[in-house]
Amino acid sequence: TSISFARYLPETKFDADYIDRTYVSIIPPQFATDATKLMNITFDKIKTINRSAFANCTSLTSVYLPDNVEVIDTNAFEGCSLLADVRLPEGKCSTVTTKLFAGCTSLKTINIPSNFQTIGQEAFLGCSALESINLGDNSQISNIGKAAFKDCVKLASFVIPNTCKAYATDIFSGCTSLTSVNLSNNSYNKKIADNMFENTAVTEIHLSSNYNQIGNNAFKGDRKSTRLNSS
Repeated sequence: TSISFARYLPETKFDADYIDRTYVSIIPPQFATDATKLMNITFDKIKTINRSAFANCTSLTSVYLPDNVEVIDTNAFEGCSLLADVRLPEGKCSTVTTKLFAGCTSLKTINIPSNFQTIGQEAFLGCSALESINLGDNSQISNIGKAAFKDCVKLASFVIPNTCKAYATDIFSGCTSLTSVNLSNNSYNKKIADNMFENTAVTEIHLSSNYNQIGNNAFKGDRKSTRLNSS
């Protein structure tokens, strides 16, 4: 059963520190936006989380998304500054949408299951504690959006999988701890995108032999010399 809670929002200020609504399948847009006392969420039968549903829930520390979740809309958890533990669904959900976790400054690691195909624009923008993005050996990521990991200042390395057919500009811009990126298994792309490594600490990039272009401002910013290794 799909239930809209929009009419209850003025009365319920989400002061409870835990929500377990097993009967909910659709979460409306801005359902709990700015619910600053909400700490944990568990949804057993949810299928859709609409845009900004839990944006700016600044006390939210963990989110468990079961495998039956099919859609997580844009900005759903943007600005959840204490969010440190996220479990993404392994099922039909295929997109880490635009600004989904932007500004989640306590998130240190994220595991992206093999059912995901797209990492959207600014999906992890400004996740200043993010150190590890685990795609797994069977990753099916085919598209990475603009500025997807911009200003993730703790991210040190990243492997773009061989399934990635397109990535946009600025995806690592401002990742000041980033030293190594591996593109050696990626045969779909020919160009290091514009501003891709702007203001990073990259010193070594492993490329596949099909790369033959370097975009505008790809390595803009002070750094040691960057070694490009082609295989």
